[in-house]
Amino acid sequence: MRSRFMELATGNKKNRVPSGIVISSEEQP
Repeated sequence: MRSRFMELATGNKKNRVPSGIVISSEEQP
């Protein structure tokens, strides 16, 4: 699951998505 979060983190940067979403997804199970 961590690999998915890492992929989303890199994808979010390309999609110009706020890092807050990445942190929220990591905090939630």
